[in-house]
Amino acid sequence: MEILFAAIGILGALSCVGMYAAVSLGHASTERPLFFVVNGCGALLVMIGAWHNFDIGDLGTILQELVWIGLSIAGGRRVWRLERQREVERALAASRRVVHAVQTAAVQKHAEDAEADRRAVPQQRAAS
Repeated sequence: MEILFAAIGILGALSCVGMYAAVSLGHASTERPLFFVVNGCGALLVMIGAWHNFDIGDLGTILQELVWIGLSIAGGRRVWRLERQREVERALAASRRVVHAVQTAAVQKHAEDAEADRRAVPQQRAAS
């Protein structure tokens, strides 16, 4: 059982360090929820590993991991809200482009109709 909890803690540490390395090397972004999910899960695994044979020396590790989990949740929520806001802004921009295209087409059609009417008037006078 000791080996299992040690492996859980090591996996958690590797998750946190691996994500930090990925961000530092430009392979991941802190503006994506995945960063916070991996860090939060890694912190939870480290905490489980430290909690198994708890002694007072593990208190600092457990408190640190609790803070890390809290920060991961807060940061993940912030990034999730920003992503949703960007999606709404993209959708609004797309709808504005559609409206602009429709308005432009309507104005062009109106101008073409007005030009056709203008040309038709002299022809009607000539026929009369």
